[in-house]
Amino acid sequence: MFQRMICLISLTTILSNSVLADNVVPSPPDNNPPPIYLTLHEPAPYAGFLLSEERVKEMRGWKLTADALTQENASLKTEIGLLQDNFSKKDQQLQLALNENDILAKKERNTDFEKVMWFLIGVGVAGTAVWLGSKVTR
Repeated sequence: MFQRMICLISLTTILSNSVLADNVVPSPPDNNPPPIYLTLHEPAPYAGFLLSEERVKEMRGWKLTADALTQENASLKTEIGLLQDNFSKKDQQLQLALNENDILAKKERNTDFEKVMWFLIGVGVAGTAVWLGSKVTR
């Protein structure tokens, strides 16, 4: 009984491993039909122009170049946008720093009258200190 169960489990495991989703190869979509090769003077199944292989390769090169330029253009537009954002942020920081500098300059600015008053107070304090020093030492 036990051997049958092991055989059944082994057989189920072997069979189920072959049908897992990671083993399945997807088929290409049907909206891209295979290419149709025509020779000179052979009727085509649809209306259009036949191009030589060299011309097709040349047009493919143009298309690849155009795609590369489009991608580079998008990258440059993104870079320009980021640079403009950076410049606007730097301008805001500069304007803020200038405003703060103006405020500090106004606070620190002393008039001539204030400077003279501070000088006289300093002379008075120094003179008083010298006078008291001379009184104490006598």
